[in-house]
Amino acid sequence: MITARSAATRDSWWAELEDMLGRFAGRFSRVEPRRRAAEYVRGLLAPEARKTGSGLASAAGHATADGMHKLLNSSRWDADAVRDDLRGYAVEHLGSSDAVLVLREMSFAKKGTRSVGVQRQPSPATGRTENCQIGIFLTYASARGTTVLDRELFLPRSWADDPDRRAAAAVPAGRTYATRTQLAETMVERALASKVPFAWVTGDENHVRDPGFRQWLEARRIPYLLTTPRPRTAATRLRADNREWVVLARHRSQYPGWERWMLAHHPHSRPEEVSCYLGFCPAGTSLAELIRVAAVRDDVHTRLRAGAGEVGLDDYEVRQYHAWYRHMTLVMAAYSFLAAVADANPM
Repeated sequence: MITARSAATRDSWWAELEDMLGRFAGRFSRVEPRRRAAEYVRGLLAPEARKTGSGLASAAGHATADGMHKLLNSSRWDADAVRDDLRGYAVEHLGSSDAVLVLREMSFAKKGTRSVGVQRQPSPATGRTENCQIGIFLTYASARGTTVLDRELFLPRSWADDPDRRAAAAVPAGRTYATRTQLAETMVERALASKVPFAWVTGDENHVRDPGFRQWLEARRIPYLLTTPRPRTAATRLRADNREWVVLARHRSQYPGWERWMLAHHPHSRPEEVSCYLGFCPAGTSLAELIRVAAVRDDVHTRLRAGAGEVGLDDYEVRQYHAWYRHMTLVMAAYSFLAAVADANPM
């Protein structure tokens, strides 16, 4: 039974979806790809639809997936321009000065060697060496909601330095080899340039291992909280104190008015686990604030894993460079819409 309230909510959701799709409709010079992009996003949001090209085509009422494949592979449109439009939409709906930018690496298992960026490499998902692609995502998290703000594909040297593989996957001439932390830095730089409001950057051990990334953040006075390998003393200190959180170190940085912290977390519900964090923040920042940021990071990682199937993050069937970015950009649209309607219609 559809009540008046549920009908009103459905109508408001529909209006919000059309508004969001309208934000980037002008990036398509022709009607057909504009319509296909809208159908693609609606299919990603449809709970009953498979998120492959054929599944999305079926959800839109098409007999074949040709149109969806053309949208990703050969239609003329700028995925980066759409990403910028979606960034503005996300900030409008979720923006907050205490928001957290969460960097997250995700691996996508692939067969063969022809899909762009695929090789046997350590998988962030399993820790094992597997045949996969690796994507780096910049997620925006505030009290109003969470969405993906940016995305980059890691291009290993085996791809970046191979002219034949680059040509086969249509890798742009200007795309050279970059480490995963350099790609992360690029995305944070874009957020800064776009004046995205945020208070913290968080990331994984891969980011803390790169001193250049930490130095880049510190030089710009950007507070961060990064997971770090566990010091041997952490478990001993936590057991001795019988507390979930312990400050292992706290001292002034080279920048006046700023401090560095090292924290350890030992959940009472999971006594075998100990997580450690390296932080950089203004002097006087409370332990409670750092704990809040750590919780946001963990929540975002959980949401991304859970949402991957919900909006088809890892269900793509593409091989070319620009097609990967187009799929991920339209997934970002689905994420942003869900966050916007959740903020407008709290439980």
